[in-house]
Amino acid sequence: MADTYITCDIGRLSDYTAISVIQVKFYDSKLVVGGVPEVSFDPRDVIPVFEVSLLERFQAGYRATLQRLQQIHDIPALFICDREILIDATGVGDAVLEMSREMHMDVTPISITGGDNAHYGEDRFYVPRTDLIDALVVAIQSRRLRISPDLDSRLTEQLNIEMNNLQIKRNPTTAKESYDAMIDAKHDDMAMSLAMGIWKGMQDHQREITYQENTDQHFGAGKVETDWANWGLNG
Repeated sequence: MADTYITCDIGRLSDYTAISVIQVKFYDSKLVVGGVPEVSFDPRDVIPVFEVSLLERFQAGYRATLQRLQQIHDIPALFICDREILIDATGVGDAVLEMSREMHMDVTPISITGGDNAHYGEDRFYVPRTDLIDALVVAIQSRRLRISPDLDSRLTEQLNIEMNNLQIKRNPTTAKESYDAMIDAKHDDMAMSLAMGIWKGMQDHQREITYQENTDQHFGAGKVETDWANWGLNG
């Protein structure tokens, strides 16, 4: 079970690739909104919080992207963490996955689908796009997503744009909901990079999350943020 997720939404050569580092940290669940988080090691008291300590967005070849992922994985400050590299194995991701194996990298592929159920098979996770975005939205609404104030403001502004461009579409026949970027939006790479890491973190730490959902606490659960730019550590 990892507590640090290095996630990569891989773009085609003419598109952007996004990398994020998401660390799952456990804080006292009995704090009020706006309070200073208190670290707790008692499993009965903790709530998992997803802290984004790195965001990168660039255009590069696939090998250079994999080398950057490995470089981040090997950052000395992360050595105390159980780390996992997640890559988008949808579309061009298959070619990148094969290249990662040639480079002897340990990666976890996630294929993004339009289906209804997430499952594991053929060496990867198959996850509906709606599940990934739902995980991101839940983390935001419950104030479990924290963006480091040290990140490049241009990237956080782009992330804000991507999140505001996501819209829910409802099939009038099946009533099924899906998330898509608006027609005039070109990118959602950083949002999807975060979504993959948060989804996997929620799967790995489901016990703690389930306990927190059934605990009478005041961490901001149920409060919907309409201004995505206010996610930060001081929010």
